[in-house]
This record gives sequence, C-alpha cells and structure tokens, in this order.
Amino acid sequence: MKERRPAIGPRLESPRLLELRAKYEAFDDPRTAHALWTDSYIAGDLDLGAFRDDNVYVWQGRDGNAASSYLLTAYYYMSIDRRELLERMQEDGAFGAQTTMLNDERLLSRDLLDSVGEIAFLDDILGIEPPWV
Repeated sequence: MKERRPAIGPRLESPRLLELRAKYEAFDDPRTAHALWTDSYIAGDLDLGAFRDDNVYVWQGRDGNAASSYLLTAYYYMSIDRRELLERMQEDGAFGAQTTMLNDERLLSRDLLDSVGEIAFLDDILGIEPPWV
C-alpha cells in the first residue's frame, strides 16, 4: 500500500461541519443515540482532508487488510463483473486513499473495489443498469 498523503481540507471545526453537527444533535430520535460514535471517538481517528484514508469509518490497512487482499478482490470482481466496471472506473488516490497497483497498470483502492462490488450487486439483485453503462 502506498504511504499516506498529507491531508489538506476541511477540519472537524469548519463552520459548515459545525452547522451540520448542530442540526444532527437537535434531531431527537432514539436511532441517533450512539454509544460508540462519540465526538471524541470520531475526532481521534478522522481527518476530513484525508477522508478516504484508513479511519474510524473505513478500515483500509487494519485487520490484516493488505495489498494482496485488494488484488484478490479485484481478480474476483473481474471474474464476475459482466459490465466490466473495474475497467471503466478510475482511481486517482485523492484524499488519502490507500492504493495498490494491479498488473502495473491499474490503481486500486478499497473505495474503488467497494463501489464496483456495490454496483454489481445492485445490478445483479435489482436489475438496475446504471445510465453510464
């Protein structure tokens, strides 16, 4: 996996994010009462300038997720992906996405692989063909 890039972007204290947080906290519903997703838990492991990097929401390098896992997932998707989504979609590595190369020609990330898998699943189960396909 490639090294993390320095983060440049919004921080948790930006005015717009503070506004959204206030609206979220004002929404009184039991489904928004979290034991885990506290401000300190999120702030300790989230850099919005690198929101596609390994963080509290998406683990990319933890739990033994290595470049080999990404490659095996890509090969699996290529074997089942009748729409060739992996070939059509591009990864740029922006916002801290951890990437690895497939066959020295295609940049892969967890984000890209998740997108391919999710679109393929929806197409398979619901028969939804995205307009760009």
